[in-house]
Amino acid sequence: MSNTNDQDLLYHQDTDFELIELLLPFVQQKSFLDIGAEKGSFTRFLASKGFLGGFFEPLPAFAPELQAIADETNCKFFTYAVDSKDGTADFFTAFDHDDNPTTYFSTMHPLTDDERITHKKTTTVTCRSLDSLLEEGLINKSIGVLKVDTEGNDLNVLKGMKNIETEVLMCEYFMPGIYSGWELGHPLGLINEAKQLGFNNYIAIKRIEEFELVSVNNNEFINKQWGNLIFINDNIFKVAKEKINNFIAKKEVKLIRDFLAVTGNLKAISQERLDVINNLKQICDERLTLINRLHNELNGVSN
Repeated sequence: MSNTNDQDLLYHQDTDFELIELLLPFVQQKSFLDIGAEKGSFTRFLASKGFLGGFFEPLPAFAPELQAIADETNCKFFTYAVDSKDGTADFFTAFDHDDNPTTYFSTMHPLTDDERITHKKTTTVTCRSLDSLLEEGLINKSIGVLKVDTEGNDLNVLKGMKNIETEVLMCEYFMPGIYSGWELGHPLGLINEAKQLGFNNYIAIKRIEEFELVSVNNNEFINKQWGNLIFINDNIFKVAKEKINNFIAKKEVKLIRDFLAVTGNLKAISQERLDVINNLKQICDERLTLINRLHNELNGVSN
């Protein structure tokens, strides 16, 4: 999850945290793996919910801070880069326009001709597959939540976890037009690989510019979309489906409101268009009222 911020938990990705938190009560194994931990925001989040586990981050600059989190949370910190198999690989740190190293976008897959950052090799990392770590006894076979955010290498992580059983699996994806060089991040490849791991259902968080859409089992994506895929095992999907649908409906209302806010700021808009916008806003308000009522009924809250 790129560009994390400890104070906000996740920069532009609050929805991901909200969905994971919604699913946590249904997760049986109170354990996790955080692959691509960066500064450890996701690890801190799950540890605060009573989960124990391990987290992986090969960027040396983060090691002291992450070791402190391990000591604080009683979780295990690994400096391995997780891949499809064991070995070594070049690791590239991202630098900004002033040639300062950034705290995000470090990767084994350097971007080419990117206007925002440049990648420079800074180290050689040891790569391990999750299956290999399991065989060595460093991780458990059954995992409650497994988060993967490896800046373009998520698909290879999934290819190396054939013997791992996880209830919730979150991966980051990118459609063409976002990054040049992270083709392994295409959502359809991740969806197909997750299906081979036994996942039949997933939530897709789809972002493009300032707009965000959430859908279930919808494999239609457009260029320049990015976000996370949250795969859910059949048991959790069955018992959490109503809450998931309620969550998606609220996000749909927010999407429409965000769109109307942007549209409403346009100059020289016709009265006819304004009438349409106002009608849509009224519909949104009515739907949000209904959603809130259904949400209260679902949770046993009286009006």
